[in-house]
Amino acid sequence: MPGVGLSNFLKSFNAASSSRSLDAPSSTAAPKSKAAAKPKAASVKAKAKHSGPAASSSDGASQKVAVGNAGTVSSKRKVVVVDPFVAGGDDASTSPEKKKLREVDDLTEADANTVQTFNSKLDPLKLVGPPIADAAFKTYMTDQIQKATQLITELRIKKKSADRRNGSKTKTNKADIMFLEKLTEVETEVKEVQKLLRCLAGQISLDADRTLLQALDEAASKRNMSFNSSVIRKALKIAMYDNLKLCQFNEMANETYELISARFITDDDNTNVTSDDFYSMVCGQVLQKLAKTAQSKVRSKDISW
Repeated sequence: MPGVGLSNFLKSFNAASSSRSLDAPSSTAAPKSKAAAKPKAASVKAKAKHSGPAASSSDGASQKVAVGNAGTVSSKRKVVVVDPFVAGGDDASTSPEKKKLREVDDLTEADANTVQTFNSKLDPLKLVGPPIADAAFKTYMTDQIQKATQLITELRIKKKSADRRNGSKTKTNKADIMFLEKLTEVETEVKEVQKLLRCLAGQISLDADRTLLQALDEAASKRNMSFNSSVIRKALKIAMYDNLKLCQFNEMANETYELISARFITDDDNTNVTSDDFYSMVCGQVLQKLAKTAQSKVRSKDISW
């Protein structure tokens, strides 16, 4: 029995030793695999070391910067160049396009058409041709005065709009200033025409230093206005009434008579009426007005005969 136990011990010992001998090669193989992996890593590092200069040279090539139309400039540093005409820098105000815009010396097509439209509305007001009859004459003048007032209102609205358009810009455009000036010129012209129309209608009186006939002559020469025969007759009649107001009977018989003979215009509807006929008719109207004035004063004094 003791011999059997010893033999079993030896068998188990031999089996354990044989298993250790089988496991030994696998444990030694692992270090060999790690050692084999080291040259691969070293080759990668070497490859990266050799590729470094090439990459840096490519970066240097990419650092070439285009500067406007002046070609290219190479540098080891990245250079950022700002084109003022594109980026809107501090020197953007010197842009040729923007400078040309601010120095426009003529109106735009739309503004020129607007000014032309207002002038086309003013032109009919300069052609004054009322009928001869007093009631129709007054109605015609009232209508023309209303048209002038409406035109002045339209001009003021347009000027406010143009002024807001000009004020919204950081730089003043000469064309906008010219547009405002043109509108102001038309507005001043309309006001002068309206003033003369109101004088003909008897709404206001002229300055003391000139007669209505002189005002008509000035408007015809400066503003290219024209007047038909009824307007000229109105001015001549007012001249005779002025003589009556100042009791200038000698002037009415001499200077005013010569003025009527020189400036009287024959009416197209009644060409038979001459300057002498017109003078005689106005003299009768003047004397009739003088008699009515004297009669009204007598009644106001309540004088009993």
